[in-house]
Amino acid sequence: MKRIRLRLPNLLADNIDLSPGILRLGLIFGMVIYGAFGLLDYYAMPSNYNIAWIIRYAFIFPMLIVTFLLSYYKPFYRYSKAVLFLLLTSGQLGILIMVALSKPGDMANNTYYAGLILIMLWASYIYRINFYTTIYIAFSTIVLYNLTVFFKLEQSDGLPGLSEIYMLINNNFFLISAAVLVVIGAYQFERNSGKIKKANQEL
Repeated sequence: MKRIRLRLPNLLADNIDLSPGILRLGLIFGMVIYGAFGLLDYYAMPSNYNIAWIIRYAFIFPMLIVTFLLSYYKPFYRYSKAVLFLLLTSGQLGILIMVALSKPGDMANNTYYAGLILIMLWASYIYRINFYTTIYIAFSTIVLYNLTVFFKLEQSDGLPGLSEIYMLINNNFFLISAAVLVVIGAYQFERNSGKIKKANQEL
């Protein structure tokens, strides 16, 4: 009897070559941006800035440094997609925790969602995570962000005001727009890369 095998899309490997130079540039940029925004934590979320600093400097920053150093080790590129997926997911969760810990009057409560857009851009345009994984990163970001905000609203006293509803709609507008753009970009780039490789093989 013939066995039927289901072939699931590989989320961690694709037909796109990961350029070491672009990877390292993206990691350096990540260190600068993720580290520099720590200066704002003291003002953006004064009640819990110390937890934000732990997330940034005790977890995410060391992960970026270790990945940067591993990029000079050739066997690393066999597992680079999985490592980058872990890195992006950790950055995503780190920002969501900061949003969850910010108070209603904190600047972080209204603005830190923008860091999630940067995560999407890194996934698609710098780290060249493949199409399927880009979809996961983009739309899980939207779902997790909304779950975080709804959890905060449930914990607060009384019904959400118009300003909170407006903030949620506004932030979702930008998150969804960014998600659609990075998914289209990832699909187009992967499609073109496949065509180029196929043409080169035929030649």
